Amino acid sequence: MKKIFYFLFLVLVASCSGPSNDLTSFSINNVAATINGISITVTLPVGTNVTSLSPIIEISEGATVSPASGVAQDFSKPVIYTVTGANKEAKDFVVMVITGAAPVVSNLCTSSTHPTTTFESGSGVATDPYIICTPTQLNLIGALNEDPNYDYPLLNKYYKLGTNLDMSSTPYNPIGNITSTLKGFTGSFDGNGKTISGLNIGSTGSFIAFIPYLAPGGLVRDLGLSITVTGSSYYTAGLVAYGVSGTILNSYVIGTIQGQSETGGLMGHGTYMNITGCYSTANVTGSSSVGGLIGSTDSPSFVTNSYATGAVVGSGDHVGGLIGSSQSVVLSCMATGNISGVSYVGGLIGQVRSGTFASDTTNSYATGSVTASGNLTGGLVGELGADSNIFSSYSTGPVLNTGGGYTGGLVGNNDGYSIIDSYSTSSVNSSGDFIGGFVGQHSANAHFIQNCYSIGSVTGSSVSLGGFIGLDLSQGNCSRCYWNTETSGQGSSACGDGKTTEEMTAQPTEMYDGWDFDYAWSFDKSKCSSYPSTPSPYLYPCLRIYSLGLD
Repeated sequence: MKKIFYFLFLVLVASCSGPSNDLTSFSINNVAATINGISITVTLPVGTNVTSLSPIIEISEGATVSPASGVAQDFSKPVIYTVTGANKEAKDFVVMVITGAAPVVSNLCTSSTHPTTTFESGSGVATDPYIICTPTQLNLIGALNEDPNYDYPLLNKYYKLGTNLDMSSTPYNPIGNITSTLKGFTGSFDGNGKTISGLNIGSTGSFIAFIPYLAPGGLVRDLGLSITVTGSSYYTAGLVAYGVSGTILNSYVIGTIQGQSETGGLMGHGTYMNITGCYSTANVTGSSSVGGLIGSTDSPSFVTNSYATGAVVGSGDHVGGLIGSSQSVVLSCMATGNISGVSYVGGLIGQVRSGTFASDTTNSYATGSVTASGNLTGGLVGELGADSNIFSSYSTGPVLNTGGGYTGGLVGNNDGYSIIDSYSTSSVNSSGDFIGGFVGQHSANAHFIQNCYSIGSVTGSSVSLGGFIGLDLSQGNCSRCYWNTETSGQGSSACGDGKTTEEMTAQPTEMYDGWDFDYAWSFDKSKCSSYPSTPSPYLYPCLRIYSLGLD
């Protein structure tokens, strides 16, 4: 399993402005941060009180930061720092604190006999969690919560898995198995690096998962599940069906997930959730709001350093390789599975919805094929909502729309604030209107696209068809953006500049002036996580997709 830092500060760059608005140093409790591209990490001792931390921040000369340096903040939830340069341009830094856990502990289940009516040991508090060694003990959490007086005595306790469990011969009683009143798990479930296999959960109702409802303050970490889940209504997933203000760390799901709306490999729906270092390889099937990792999120949720590899099939709208419908900050994530749905379909996210909090996608990519039969289809995102951004991200999988419009290699419809330092090699084929190698439609509400390119083939019968953008309603708000006129098969675009293969693969020339080759871009394949391989062997600029130091 991946390793999680005790405390992880994630910095999301929300502008590509010049150096006048940089955050140059970040420390807390005299521990200096490690700055790696767009990510900043700080490791602090276990047990630090995260509700009152006072970071020391250094910024560019003449800039300001809000909240101010030295002012105590409650980091039990993400905090946004905005650095405004002397030129009045700003960068938003999203800072998350992830509480740590003790190292993996072995030899917790050494006895030859195990209790059947109580846990192996422990008192259920943070310093002495209940130890679980058998399937019967695991089921005690759900069984004892079926209290006739609805006291739910075990939903706020601390648990640690002492060994791998095989549930194939034992029906599982979900944690918080509430039939008449929805009560969530507010405690801590530490998987201790172990796996629970053989889980099979099926129901005709809603809230179907290992944990039906992760309530505010609830934590799941370091847990692996091998599971089959079948639901016939909403909120279906492998680990958490519905989560609010909780945290899931360093956990994974393998298996098969089948539900209806709000269905995901790891989580069905989340509001104010923190998801870090998680993945799902499960194949996921549902109707609407279906995602390889998460079905849907509400603002502001945070999904970082996570991925999904399973196929995702939705019979309705909002289908994505990682998230079906998102109001989240998505940072350093990927999806590689093949995706199919009707409308709002994307290789990474089906729709990034607008809201009071900017739902930005940074340092992320999708490589699976994307197939839709309705509107709004993209290799990375089906539709980018108002005030949202995409930074340093790319798509490579083929995009096919068999019955609708707004189809693009990266984004189907861009209604967002900006797309910066991103590219698409995806081929695009659509029978509808508004088809582009990079963006299908760049709407009147969108602000700008900057330092981007596309090289995939673009085919269709629409009059609004372009090598880079199909239809531009933004009055040409794209700068230093290019498409390959030879590989795309298109000699025109609503926005952007058409270039030949020779022009686009030249080492940094005037064409790439203004592009950030210090942190975002490179021509050196060894510095990039992935390299555009079509057409080989030409060398296009690649993105330095940074990990967050989670090995």
